[in-house]
Amino acid sequence: MKSYSLLLGFLLIIISSCSDDGKGARKHEPAESGSAKKDDPASIGTDKKEIKETKKMNRLGKEVSPYLLQHADNPVDWYPWEKEAFEKAKTENKPIFLSIGYSTCHWCHVMEHESFENEEIAEILNKNFISIKVDREEKPDIDDIYMKAVVEMNQGRGGWPLSIFITHEGKPFFGGTYFQPHHFKTLLMKIAETWAGSKNEIIVSAEEITQAMKGALSQNTSTDAKLGKETITEAAEHLKNFFDSEYGGFSRAPKFPAPTTLEFLLIHYYLSNDKQILSMLTKTADFMALGGIYDQVGGGFHRYSTDEKWLVPHFEKMLYDNAQLISFYANLFKVTGDQFYKRISTETAEYLIREMKASDGGYFAAQDADSEGIEGKYYCWDKTEIERLLSDEQKKLFAKYIEITNEPNFVIDHGDVTFASNVLALKTQINSSDTEAFNKIKELLFKTREKRIKPHTDTKILTSWNSQLIEAFCSLYKISGNSRYLDEAAGICNFIYGKMFKDGNLYHSYARDTVRTTGLLEDSSYLCRALLTLYEATFNENYILKAELLAGQMKQIFYDSKNGGFFDYDPSTAEYIYTMKDPHDGVAPSPNATAIEVIQKLYTITYNEEYGKLAKDSLNSFSLYLNRFPAAYTSLTKCLAHEELGLSQIVIAMPDSGKSEFINSLNSIYLPLSQIFIYSKGSKLSVVKDKTAVESRETAYVCTAKTCTPPITDITKLKEILSATKY
Repeated sequence: MKSYSLLLGFLLIIISSCSDDGKGARKHEPAESGSAKKDDPASIGTDKKEIKETKKMNRLGKEVSPYLLQHADNPVDWYPWEKEAFEKAKTENKPIFLSIGYSTCHWCHVMEHESFENEEIAEILNKNFISIKVDREEKPDIDDIYMKAVVEMNQGRGGWPLSIFITHEGKPFFGGTYFQPHHFKTLLMKIAETWAGSKNEIIVSAEEITQAMKGALSQNTSTDAKLGKETITEAAEHLKNFFDSEYGGFSRAPKFPAPTTLEFLLIHYYLSNDKQILSMLTKTADFMALGGIYDQVGGGFHRYSTDEKWLVPHFEKMLYDNAQLISFYANLFKVTGDQFYKRISTETAEYLIREMKASDGGYFAAQDADSEGIEGKYYCWDKTEIERLLSDEQKKLFAKYIEITNEPNFVIDHGDVTFASNVLALKTQINSSDTEAFNKIKELLFKTREKRIKPHTDTKILTSWNSQLIEAFCSLYKISGNSRYLDEAAGICNFIYGKMFKDGNLYHSYARDTVRTTGLLEDSSYLCRALLTLYEATFNENYILKAELLAGQMKQIFYDSKNGGFFDYDPSTAEYIYTMKDPHDGVAPSPNATAIEVIQKLYTITYNEEYGKLAKDSLNSFSLYLNRFPAAYTSLTKCLAHEELGLSQIVIAMPDSGKSEFINSLNSIYLPLSQIFIYSKGSKLSVVKDKTAVESRETAYVCTAKTCTPPITDITKLKEILSATKY
């Protein structure tokens, strides 16, 4: 890769770390988490209309993505990701500037204001480049491909906005994240100059980078080393070493909630009864729910904490975070019986229903960190404002649980303006005797906050994220018995099948009554798992039939028949310069692990040996990763637990169609390695065959590996069997 090294070195010397001045993105972390300064705050962000009628629109004005529409009035001659842009780059012999972001990304707003609204920079781009703008949430496949390239080029650094330069064949040769405008201008001019004088060297460099990425991603990741229970334990022991014993969580600042890690540890505690693991879970859950990362007034979690104490968040709210955390806190309530966790799960769900639900049943993608151009302004409070709102008695109660002083705990520099205010965080849980009075304070603060200018909401609806929310509402329904949450879950499913399928094909993104991006593995696998979860909440077998059909399509499109595992997106699509099978958990579970889990569960439902082989081959294809460092692949490790310990099937047979005492009891128990079914006459499910009620009494059967217990008619006996030692 000699030519690549020469080119990269040349460019790095030119820009001298101008990408983000060392303040921006860390590995897999958004560039907006840095502290670079920006100009006039009143003109930054999403407070502007999506399309300004007074300005000439570029091509993005015809798009449906809120993020692309935010850039529709830029003087930059933007193209969406389409064939025409690449053909024009080839015809006009120009490199492509590819900019990837999303509508609630703070630093994306900053770069737009500073650079993409700048007439001089726009002129340089329009003259020397073909510029393409991509919404990473609408096209996560494109984002994933080029993020991997930028991370490799920048020694593990990447984030959004993602700024990358590619050839007309889509091959990358240079990239970074946020660039300050004077650095960006210099970079553009030097790349244009280099292209004009050394184009062939750039082409060779881009080819080398692409081939290197292909080689790294196509390595055989299977191994003959045996995977077993010890691998599961090893993952948990690794996580103990990374645990912050003072504040919870598994890293230094910035701290992300990491719900996939928390769910794995909850499973490990279920299997091992390791009290240290439970302590890690409750400490993390407590600090998160008491801290500023949780919206103490309106409910719901912000994206991450900028400090180790979970106090000051980055104020974005993402659907995928909140969906997963609803499930986690509901499951933690099942394990501990602590009503605090049930309250957090419920409040988070109510926040989503109140603020993120579309009129036709789907749920929006995200809410911005900024309002009025200032990050966190909507969520923060001045001490004087609090004192003005509350009575003397309320002030005493407020001070008992929330510390707010004259020294603000949140200060952000906006160029000539410094915003200083307070993020609200609880010192401790609210005593039951104070709950009613404290809730009145929260209601007063909420009504006051509702009068402020709200952050922008990205109104895209994404199949994968909505599928996670189906599971969340089912989890909350089981611990609460409130059918409203089950109705929400079913409503999302109806929306997906009514709006996100076109000509029998699942799509990823929906906005303005239009679907975009053919479904990815995350869409199929998450939706499959959501359908199986919906069955266990409703016992409507149509959900299992839908899951089987979708799993068949998933296998046909994404399965790697040569090496096992699933491609993250359709490998037959010509626009990809390489394809990936990523086993890592990110902010959401690995789609590959989710696909394997779905196949494992379908095998136990249908006894179809093809499912069994598919699941084993896929899991083994990632054995190299699991042997090296299982803690980085907690969703895959959960699949290993399914494989090693077996999924059990609990079949309930009732003498009539009345309410089930057994089901009500099972709904309150954490059973991560069990599936629950109801026997009904005419059922097409192999797993329930011949499992009838005994002596007109409600009867349970617990089965593993096609072997079942004798009929159980006593709920206490059933609980004893289910609570037996797992390891």
